[in-house]
Amino acid sequence: MNEQETHAPIVEDAQLGLELRPARPEDLAELVALSIEAFQDDTRFKPPGAYMGGPVGHDRLDYHKEWLSCYRYYACEHQGKIVGSAMVDVAGSLARIHGIHVSTASMGQGVGSWMLCALETALPKVTQWTLETPDYAIRNHRFYEKNGYTLEKITQPEPKLGFGFYIYEKQMPVT
Repeated sequence: MNEQETHAPIVEDAQLGLELRPARPEDLAELVALSIEAFQDDTRFKPPGAYMGGPVGHDRLDYHKEWLSCYRYYACEHQGKIVGSAMVDVAGSLARIHGIHVSTASMGQGVGSWMLCALETALPKVTQWTLETPDYAIRNHRFYEKNGYTLEKITQPEPKLGFGFYIYEKQMPVT
């Protein structure tokens, strides 16, 4: 990827003031902070006795640096400020969303839905999207279902975590 491709938005909506672009090394500290903020907000929904931290590495710069090199890592900006991020692993027509985060100040404003749509636009060859979200995260379930994802599986609670996961999938029309 050349310098121009790295800095240019891949999807933008001038009316909303949003753009999705590849994340850059200089974004990482801000992306780590965003990830921490998102998982801290989720803590209030966890069941009693559940592990209170976020996923391994969500709060560590070295992990985000690694993810920048092994996933398609995107930053979502609103009028020049990072308000969201997404990490996607693509293999042919299959994509797995490893993380999507929206700042708490931007939640409920359509940023997350716009990001999902922007990812679909940016990756038109993907026909099957998958992701997992914690079983206690009811607002996440509603969010993904509102955006066309269907529940495929519910895992049993993991003893070390104290919760299980909902596995979601979305099939895209083949063009």
